[in-house]
Amino acid sequence: AVHRLRILVEDVARFTATEPDPPGPVRIGREIASARALLEPALSGRLVTTFAIEDTPAIRAARGPLLRGLCYLLLAALESAGGTPEPRVTVEARAQGGWVHVEVRDNGTGYAVDIQSRLADTPWLAARTGLAPLYLGLAAREIRQAGGAMEVATAAGTGARVRLSFPAADAIIAVRPL
Repeated sequence: AVHRLRILVEDVARFTATEPDPPGPVRIGREIASARALLEPALSGRLVTTFAIEDTPAIRAARGPLLRGLCYLLLAALESAGGTPEPRVTVEARAQGGWVHVEVRDNGTGYAVDIQSRLADTPWLAARTGLAPLYLGLAAREIRQAGGAMEVATAAGTGARVRLSFPAADAIIAVRPL
């Protein structure tokens, strides 16, 4: 119990840190578990969550922004699926090529095309109805800062499907000469 409490305190400190940490090898399964533990009071009883994480290779990412991005993404899914009779969120991670992909799906209302196209405009997202668009925009910003990419594939009324992509830590990155 003391070990779990120490890990939770470390994760809270990492979530609230303002100084960026350098990108390094990170286990995505551990980061998803940390995000789930941090949000457990908000998720429990309100949302059925399924986590299917393969034994993926480590990714190259900055841990603080990654944890914040995953937390915001789970909060967006909670807000999006919260109005359905049986809110569900599924998180899956798998390796493909030199990349690790994380997919977060919910059975909520989904996001309109204008929200999907303006994820970088957080003041505009904050003015939308509900918190889900704002959480989604914050998640996109943090995932980019962590070194990953995020794409949203959804239509209003069909639930959201968000895909995160990170380079595997052992993948060779193509470098262009200056």
